[in-house]
Amino acid sequence: MTYLKDLIHIPEQVNRGDFVLNLAEGVLNPEQTVANYVVTEQLATAFDDALTFIRSVYDEARPKSKATYLHGSFGSGKSHFMAILSLLLAGHETVRHKERLQPVAVKHDWSRSKKFLLVPLHMIGRASMEQGILGGYSEYIAKQHPEAPLPAFFRATEIIANAQKLRSNMGDDTFFAQLNAGSEAGGGDWGDLETTWDAARFDAAAAHTDPLHEDQRRLVSDIVTHLITSLRNQGDFVDLDHGLVAMSLHAKDLGYDGIVLFLDELVLWLMSRSADPQFVAAQGPKIANLVEGKIANAALPIISFIARQRDLREALGDSLTGSTHKAMSQTMDWWDERFHKITLEDRNLPVIARERLLRPKNHGAKDQIDAAFAATTKVRQDVMDVLLTADSSKEAFRDLYPFSPALVQSLVAVSGQLQRDRTALRILLQMLTSERKTLELGTVVPVGDLWDYIIGENFSANLKAQADTARRLWDEHFCPLLLGEVGLPADADLAELAKDSAHAIPLRNFRMRARIVKTLLLAALVPNVPSLTHLTARKLAALNHGTIQSPIPNQEGRTILTWLRSWAGTVEKLKLTSDPNDPMISIELSDIDTMAIIRDAQGEDNHGNRKRLLQETLYRELGIQLTDTLFHHHRLEWRGCAREFEIRFRNIRLCNAEDLKAPSDKWVMVIDYP
Repeated sequence: MTYLKDLIHIPEQVNRGDFVLNLAEGVLNPEQTVANYVVTEQLATAFDDALTFIRSVYDEARPKSKATYLHGSFGSGKSHFMAILSLLLAGHETVRHKERLQPVAVKHDWSRSKKFLLVPLHMIGRASMEQGILGGYSEYIAKQHPEAPLPAFFRATEIIANAQKLRSNMGDDTFFAQLNAGSEAGGGDWGDLETTWDAARFDAAAAHTDPLHEDQRRLVSDIVTHLITSLRNQGDFVDLDHGLVAMSLHAKDLGYDGIVLFLDELVLWLMSRSADPQFVAAQGPKIANLVEGKIANAALPIISFIARQRDLREALGDSLTGSTHKAMSQTMDWWDERFHKITLEDRNLPVIARERLLRPKNHGAKDQIDAAFAATTKVRQDVMDVLLTADSSKEAFRDLYPFSPALVQSLVAVSGQLQRDRTALRILLQMLTSERKTLELGTVVPVGDLWDYIIGENFSANLKAQADTARRLWDEHFCPLLLGEVGLPADADLAELAKDSAHAIPLRNFRMRARIVKTLLLAALVPNVPSLTHLTARKLAALNHGTIQSPIPNQEGRTILTWLRSWAGTVEKLKLTSDPNDPMISIELSDIDTMAIIRDAQGEDNHGNRKRLLQETLYRELGIQLTDTLFHHHRLEWRGCAREFEIRFRNIRLCNAEDLKAPSDKWVMVIDYP
C-alpha cells in the first residue's frame, strides 16, 4: 500500500500564514516572494497587460491618472501579483529574470527610465477612504522617506489658526524656535524648502488662499511635525479629492515620475461593511476620485490597482435598498466605463498547485502518480465528466491530482464568501495534511470533505444566515441521524472512536453517508456553481468518487438514493423531486428553522389544545361566534321565524344520554369530532 505522503511532501501541520502574502511584506522580501511565485502563461499575459496599461498613461501628451481592477476569484493570487508587479516596476533584477517574465521585462524596458513611488495600501480596519489612502500614504512615506515633510493632507485653515493662538501664547522667539526645530538636519536635499521660518515668511505663507501652495504646504507640515504633533495620529484629513492632488505634489517634490497605488483590500473592505448601508453609500462613490475630479490637476499621474474577487454590485446588492441601491448601481456602472480590468483566471490554480503543493519528490514518484492517475481516468465517462467540469481538462485534473477540478471549482466559489483572508492553496494543503497518514495513492479527494474546512469560518454578511442554518442542520439533525443509522450513539466523539479499531466499520459507513450530506450542504450555500447544480444520486456518487461502497458494481447511485429517501422522511429540508428513477436532490436553507419551531412547540401539542384549535377553526368557517361561556348559543331565521339553538361540541362516543338531551324550549345541535 502506497501513501501519497511518500511521493510528495506533505507537512505535518499547516501554519496560519502559509500561502497568505501581505503585500508590503512581499515587497520587503523580494527573493523569497519571487522564488515562491509561479508564472503561468496567462499570468505572463496579465503582467504584460498591466505594464501596457501603465505605459498608456505616459503615451498621452499630458499624463492622466488612471485606475484598473485586478479581478480574480478567491485564491487567484492577487496580492502576489501586485507584489511581483511592484518589483518589476522597481527594476528588481531577480524578478526580471524570472521564468516566463523575462520577455515581459524586456518588452517593457521603458519602465526602468521612470521612477515610480510604489505604495501598498491596506484598507481593513480603516474608518474611511481618506484614512486608508491618505493615512496609508503618510505611513508609507514616514518609513521610506523619514526626512521628508508631511504631505498636505491636513486641514490647513484650522491648523494655521491653532498655530496663531500658540504663537500669541508662546511669543515669537519660543514659537519660531520650536517651529524651526530640526530644519538644519535635512541635509540640503530639499533646496529652498530648507530655509527657516520667521514672522514675515510665516505670515506670507499663512495668507495664501490655496492650501496646496508650496509655502503653505511646508508651513502646515512643520506645524504638525513640531508644534501640534497629536494631529498626525488623529486622521482628520482633507477630502480624498483634494488629498490626491496633495499626494501628487508631495511625490513630485520627492523626485518621482508617478505614483502607483496598490489597493489590496479596498473592495473587501467595502464588502465587510455591507451591513451598514450609510457607510457604503458614503465611502463607495469616493472610488471615482481615483480617475476623475480634482485628480485631473495632479502634478504627476496616480495609477491605481484595485484588487477585487467579486463585482461590488453583486456583493452589495442585497444589503442596499431603494434610492441608495439605485445610486450605488449607477455609480458602479460609471466605474465600469472608466476603469480598466485585468483578470487573473481560475485556470492558473492547477499549475500553481502542481508546482507548490503537488510536486513529486523524484522521477520515480512522478511515474507512480502518473500511473495512478491513468487508472483513475478509466472510470465511466459520466463520472469523468462530473469530476472534470465543463471548463477543465484531463491535463488540469492531472495537475491537481488527487484533487479534482470539481472540488477546486466548489472551493473557489464557497470560499469567495469568506471574510477571512485565506487562500485556496492553504485549504488544499490543510486537506492533505489532515489525511496525511491515510491518503492512499489512487484516491481522489471527495468533494464532500471540503465542508469541514470551510464551515467553521466567518461568512460574508449576505451568506451568514444560510451558513449558520447549514451548520445547525448538520449538527442537530443530519449528524445524529447518520450516527444512529450506523449504530453509533448520537453524541459520539468521532476522534475518540477512531482510536479503537473495533469502530472502524461503523465510522467508515458514517463517513460515506456524511460526504453525501455535506456535498448537498455545500450546494445549498453556493447553488450557482456548475459542479453543484442539478444534483442527482449518480452525480453525488461521482463527486465523491471511490468512497461509496455498493454491493453491485456501478450501482453507487442506487445506494445513495435509498439513503436519501430514508433521510428525507426525517429531515424536512432535504428535498427530492417526483422522478421515481433519477430525482433531483437539494437541501433548502432559509433563515427560519421550522423544525426548531416545531420542536419548541411540542409542549403545546396535547388533547385539550387540539380540541380547542379544531373548534375555533370549525366555528369560524360556520360563522358561529365563539364565546368564553360554557354553552354557545346561535340565532338563525328558519322559515320566517327567529330560532335560537344551543351548540354543543362533543365527542359523541363519550357522551351519555344527559349530554345529548335538549331543554324543552330550545333546539340543540351537537357537533361531533373524532
